[in-house]
Amino acid sequence: MGKSESQMDIVEKSTKSGKKSWRFVAIGLAVLLLLMTCSAVALVILYASSRGK
Repeated sequence: MGKSESQMDIVEKSTKSGKKSWRFVAIGLAVLLLLMTCSAVALVILYASSRGK
């Protein structure tokens, strides 16, 4: 038996929103990784400068 149009719309909407949420998660993780990398570099620079004094 085939699905009605309303059921097809619900399935299409749920798959589209699922893809969007994964994209936002990926962007969020990339930004978090970038911030962590920047903070690690800053800590290494601070450690190196304080050790040189």
